[in-house]
Amino acid sequence: MRFDLTAIAALTSFLIIGTSGAECEVSCEEEFPKCVNFKGCESCLEELQTDGSMLVNRGECTAGCDPTMTMTDLCPTTTPPPPSPTPPSPTPPSPTPPSPTPPSPTPGDVCEVSCEEEFP
Repeated sequence: MRFDLTAIAALTSFLIIGTSGAECEVSCEEEFPKCVNFKGCESCLEELQTDGSMLVNRGECTAGCDPTMTMTDLCPTTTPPPPSPTPPSPTPPSPTPPSPTPPSPTPGDVCEVSCEEEFP
């Protein structure tokens, strides 16, 4: 389920500051889903507050009326929990370079005692 966060914000501010205190009329409640299907929650919630708007006129709404439960069910004000952050995929370990191999002695090279003690 996707939530339109802009519509949620509009409905929340509408419910907090833009209400008249009177619940919307039944005719308004019946027109509201038609508006939402055509324009979306955000636009319809704004129209609900605007005297002379298409929703207010067609639904015979009182501009600024309080949405009914049916209307708020259609445009819920609850926000979904934020998605869990996806952990970054582990980077493969970089290959370790091979250890250098000592040069092979050339024929005739003989390691002396001091050499053998230094390089066991």
